[in-house]
This record gives sequence, C-alpha cells and structure tokens, in this order.
Amino acid sequence: MSKLRLKSIASSLVFLFSIFGFSAVVIAESILDKVIENKQINIGTREAAPPYAYIDAKGDWTGFSVEMSKEIANVISKKVGVQLEAKLNPVTPKTRIPLILNGTNNWNWGATGHSLKREDAVDFSYAVNAVCIKKLTAKSSGIKTMEDLAGKRVGVTKASVEERLINNMNSTGTFNPPVKLVTFDKHASGFIALEQGKTDAHVTLDDTLIGIARKSPNPDNWEVTGPDFFCINQAMILPNDDSKWRDMVNNAFCYLVTTGFYDKTYNDWFGGDNPKSGFQKPQSENLKYLIKGQCPFKSETFLK
Repeated sequence: MSKLRLKSIASSLVFLFSIFGFSAVVIAESILDKVIENKQINIGTREAAPPYAYIDAKGDWTGFSVEMSKEIANVISKKVGVQLEAKLNPVTPKTRIPLILNGTNNWNWGATGHSLKREDAVDFSYAVNAVCIKKLTAKSSGIKTMEDLAGKRVGVTKASVEERLINNMNSTGTFNPPVKLVTFDKHASGFIALEQGKTDAHVTLDDTLIGIARKSPNPDNWEVTGPDFFCINQAMILPNDDSKWRDMVNNAFCYLVTTGFYDKTYNDWFGGDNPKSGFQKPQSENLKYLIKGQCPFKSETFLK
C-alpha cells in the first residue's frame, strides 16, 4: 500500500474520531449526568416574588413555584434511582439567566415569562402557568388608566420584560411625556420605594403585586389595576442545547400534571376558602387546557 494511501486512511480515522469523540463528550456533559454524579439539583428561584417564590417570616423558602420545583426534583430522583438534593439558590431578574449560562443553576423557576428574546440565550420548559402584567399604586394616587402613568415614576425590576416594554412604549410615544423608569433588583425594594413616595407605581405580574400589597402593613392603602400591559406564559429557564435534561424536566413536570399534583398545589395556593397566597385565582379553562394539552400521551406512566 502506498504511503499516500496510508496517509489518507490515517487522516480519515482522525477525522472520524474527532467527530464521534466530540459527540460522546457532548452527550456525557448533559446536566442530567452531572446531577446524578453530584446527587444535587441546583434550582434558581426568587426571594421576594410572592406567591411564587419568597422567604417567609420564619426564614424558609416557600411559594407555588418552590413547592413545584421541589416535587419535580423528587420525581427525577425516583426516575434515575438516586436521591437528589433540591438546592435552592437566590436569583434576581438580572442574574437568573447568567446563573444558568455559567452552570450555577440547572433550572430557574421563580416567576419568569417565556419570551423570544430570552430564547437567544437559554432554553425553556413547557409552560407552567400564565400571568398578566398590571400596576400597583396607592389608592390615593389618582392613577387609574395606563395613560395616567405618563410622566410618572414607575418601578420595575432590572432586566425584566416590563422594563423593556415600557422603554419601547416611551420610544414610540405611547407615553407622552415618557414614563420615568426606576429599576430595582427585587420587588420588595421597589415596594419600599413606592411606600416612601420615591415612585408612583410598580409594574410586574398581577399575582406578585397582589401578594406584595397583602403582606404590607397597610394593605387597604394599595390597589392593583389594569388594563393589562400584556399577558405571558411562564416557564422554567433551562440550559441551551441539552435535550436530555430538558426532556427529563418536562416529563417530570407532566407527570405531576397528569397525576394531579399540579392541580392540588395550584389550588392550595390560589383556590378554596383559605389559599396560601391570601387571594383567590382559580385556574381558567384556557390555563387548564394549556398546561394539560402540552403534555405527551400517557405522561402519568413516567415512573412506571
């Protein structure tokens, strides 16, 4: 065999090895494999976004999304046959995506909306809820309509969809004079500024605004009003390009949907005579259809 032929074969083998070797590395680096090896799932969540994720008076993390995240971790533990610790890590709207990108957190479920812009950086789970954006003001403020916000000081969290939306509305002349945006790391800080008269309104998820107002010293002084700025599906933030991990998280979530845990937890927080959130918000028929309709057939058999 000629030297030229040998060199050609060797080059081909090196090329093939580089392709398949690289593929093996990619597969081995799935978050799922790391989670099993470390026996821990790192979950990003919020510290002050009631009723979804917050730290209560006892210093414990609680909320609808916190309970759901813990149970998803429990389902994954059963599926892989390894007891996995669900470690909760604090995030803000500004840090939740960077902490997924740098590998600190394996998913984030606080109160995040699924948007096309965010898909440039991260992946998302199936929809886990749907919410609308409203404003929180003092009842004595005289602010009733969206137009009343023109020229006012409006609080939002940094890097939130609300911040981008209001900036766009300012630039297109929707608000004239423009809204004066004041940004905060946490909703709790934004509400303190509202109480102190440093802002005129705070804008975010309607459920979060209701929760903040109800937990304030004078809840009757505040009101959450529309019309909606917009409505959006919520989802868990996941690392990009890891279908093995995304499928595991989605399948575990759908197992909880189809076996009734999702409905029970939602009703504990938003239904009945004494919901944990402090206010009632029953699931709409559209939300029920959204949550259940996205799940694959026979999702209830995931652990069988």
